[in-house]
Amino acid sequence: MGGCCRSKLPPQMLPSNEIERLCSQTELSPEDIEKWYEYFIHCYPKGKLNKKQFISYYQKFREENKSTSKKIIQNLFRTFDLNNDKKIDFYEFVLANVVSINGSLYEKLKYAFNMYDLDKNKYLDRKEIEHVLRGMFDLLEIPNYDKDDLDKAINIIF
Repeated sequence: MGGCCRSKLPPQMLPSNEIERLCSQTELSPEDIEKWYEYFIHCYPKGKLNKKQFISYYQKFREENKSTSKKIIQNLFRTFDLNNDKKIDFYEFVLANVVSINGSLYEKLKYAFNMYDLDKNKYLDRKEIEHVLRGMFDLLEIPNYDKDDLDKAINIIF
């Protein structure tokens, strides 16, 4: 989990109903949930991560090139911010980590789809597909792709 612990305060207790909810949704043990919570609350004593904190955490976690992954991580932030409050709380933090580390192929594909379904209409339109492809090019560090080739690829899809 890393060693970012900043808080000197004793950790707060996680309510048992939250532990049960996370156990049922993640297949983690109550002990694992409590360890994650202790780490989380020490690193983020306010109980939430803002977008900047999430980007920093995820870049360290994934050890990816900072310049190429920032856009993708911003999309991940939006995807894992389930209640759209522009912060990642403990529940969302655990789900993001469990899906990233232990998620099934289906779960990872579901989150990848949701990451690019910007208008949340359950379809990827032309603009969203372009966003996917640009993200892939950035991730693969393909800096000089031809706009016409990108349009041709999108035309094949549509």
